[in-house]
Amino acid sequence: MDPHPQAPSVVAVVVACDPGEWLEETLGALGAQDYPSLSILVIDAGTGGEDPASRIARIVPDAYVRRADGQANYGAAANEALAAVEGASFYLFCHDDAAPDPDAVRLLVEEALRSNAGIVGPKLVQWERPERLADVGLTVNKLGAGHSLIERGELDQEQHDAVRDVYAVPGACFLVRSDLFDALGGFDTEMSDHGADVDLGWRAQVVGARVLVAPAARVRHLDVEELRSVTREDTPVLEARDRVRAVLKNYSFWHLVRVVPQALLAALIDLVTGVFSGSRGRARAPLSAWAWNLRHLGDLRPLRRRVQRARLVPDSDVRRLQVTGTARRAVAGDVELGEREGAITRSGRSLADAMAIATARQAVIVWLAIVALLVVGSRHLFSGTFPSVGQLAAFPHRATLTVHNFVSGLRVTGLGSDAPVPAAPGLLGLGGLVLVGAMGLLQRVLVLGTLPLGAVGAWRFTRPLESTRARLVASVVYVSIPLAANSLARGRWPGLVAYAVAPWLVGALVRATGLEPWAAAGERPRPLVSALRLGLLLAVAGAFVPSLALVTGVVV
Repeated sequence: MDPHPQAPSVVAVVVACDPGEWLEETLGALGAQDYPSLSILVIDAGTGGEDPASRIARIVPDAYVRRADGQANYGAAANEALAAVEGASFYLFCHDDAAPDPDAVRLLVEEALRSNAGIVGPKLVQWERPERLADVGLTVNKLGAGHSLIERGELDQEQHDAVRDVYAVPGACFLVRSDLFDALGGFDTEMSDHGADVDLGWRAQVVGARVLVAPAARVRHLDVEELRSVTREDTPVLEARDRVRAVLKNYSFWHLVRVVPQALLAALIDLVTGVFSGSRGRARAPLSAWAWNLRHLGDLRPLRRRVQRARLVPDSDVRRLQVTGTARRAVAGDVELGEREGAITRSGRSLADAMAIATARQAVIVWLAIVALLVVGSRHLFSGTFPSVGQLAAFPHRATLTVHNFVSGLRVTGLGSDAPVPAAPGLLGLGGLVLVGAMGLLQRVLVLGTLPLGAVGAWRFTRPLESTRARLVASVVYVSIPLAANSLARGRWPGLVAYAVAPWLVGALVRATGLEPWAAAGERPRPLVSALRLGLLLAVAGAFVPSLALVTGVVV
């Protein structure tokens, strides 16, 4: 007689992607489960290397092995269960580096039946140090970024052992009702491993299914990417892309109208933060994410219609498990909330990234203060008649006449004497043509633009120092120099132009020397390029202040 006649059938779906020696331990842990109705299906999603079938047969001879078509990601490989499995009550999706305790499957099924849950996740602990927590569920902010509910590496003292509702569970190992997984259409195969689990939990919430964590069930997780020290340069791009895709797909129309502007603002802030922190991946992530999703709107529309047709719960209820916060926190949640998405790197790397982002925030704040100072300090010059003081006389009203006089080779000065035409009027005429003849606007742009141009030049000049704080100090000190303000008050062009071009001029000179840190060690100097760059800068600035050529010689 069957001692467990009521036990629902469970199929453990293990996605194996070129697994290492940990595969045997994972399969052995599944084979040692005390749950009576458990079958094992291994999806081989490797890149065409070693066939793991013989290794699988040695540990669990009765396991089924199925080869995923092409080089499928985790979501696409896991979806093979939809075609390969019939009659199962639950799927247990499992990475090839997640080893459950002997009673884990039974405890997950019991909690799913007791709480009528659609998805149940275990307590994930570290592979080598099971006394340390790895994850106990995820929450999500309004922009789709997943955040762990614990501090990574937190000591397990049973402080998170209560069963609780969560927004999503990590994809390393979790139990899901087969009918729910089929109704949801499985994982979104266009999403990376970092976003597919959040998206699945989100869609489950939309159809009214409960998502729980049952910490009594414990699973050791190796996190192979961390073991191999894998830090893909495109990881921030993939994560940002998945967040945008989840937002566009899973929100109802009116919530989408509210959230998309906030997401665009967050993307802009993330772009600025990436630029100031020196992280190219973080800087290009928001642009690439939105561009990619706009290109794939055709594929996204039917998925969105499917989600919205199946909706049983309004967004106001779904969002009860989301974390609150501003758009800025949504972007930088990996520092403020211990975001799980940054956990693929080692602890030292994570700390370095966190410090870089924190420093980038300081840079944003300082630069916002500099901009505010410049705007407030010169606010009276933005409107009304521009004051004609000293050499800051009004520009000629007609740009075409200025260009004509320059091309003719002569100009009329004073009471009618002729003199050779310098280059400055010609440049002013061309600038006026670019601004459609708005010579007054051109004067404001040139005069007021000298202040931010000098500040940006100081920031650019100190880039080889590789210290954001040192660059901020240099920029603040340069902005504090009274040369520009005094020259503006007295109407002196030479002071304004010198203030604007000095950092760029000195930067061109020091790069021409080939000395560190302005030239990388071993980098071959390019004197011709440096000379051309310096000559162009002197030609433009010297057209307005010829004495700069002499000053440059003194600096050299």
